Amino acid sequence: MRFAKVKNIITGIVKKSTPSAGIFSKSHIVQPRYFYYYCRMSESKDCVFCKIIDKEIPTDIVFENDLVFAFKDINPKAPVHILIIPKRHLTEIDKLTKEETFEILQASSEISQDLEIKDTGFRLALNYGEDSGQEIKHLHFHLLGGKPSTCLY
Repeated sequence: MRFAKVKNIITGIVKKSTPSAGIFSKSHIVQPRYFYYYCRMSESKDCVFCKIIDKEIPTDIVFENDLVFAFKDINPKAPVHILIIPKRHLTEIDKLTKEETFEILQASSEISQDLEIKDTGFRLALNYGEDSGQEIKHLHFHLLGGKPSTCLY
């Protein structure tokens, strides 16, 4: 199924063939920048987050759209601890597009509202690189809330 989507994008026309077609609700010409939304070019077959996105590993999903996937952390550091990740496999922060950045921030707002922590506050954190303690090499954000933060910085 993915190959058909990629083939249609390469030819320049996309037709909505499934409910997950998302932003392509009608047939139209595709701008080249949308290519990677349908094919994770640098997908890591060993990446646990890619396997979660592909639903090969079960998880508690709290949000999903065409660009972003969010689920409950299995080792929470707060009463509410959600991981928000781009669906595209990314290891470098400078590869994150403006659209993906916007969707991650929008998802954090929607999730905080749905989980009733928006009014009391939450923290959106990014651990990037070895010195930060990043464990999984797939760019991800932590949404933490449900209690006062003890983080000093």
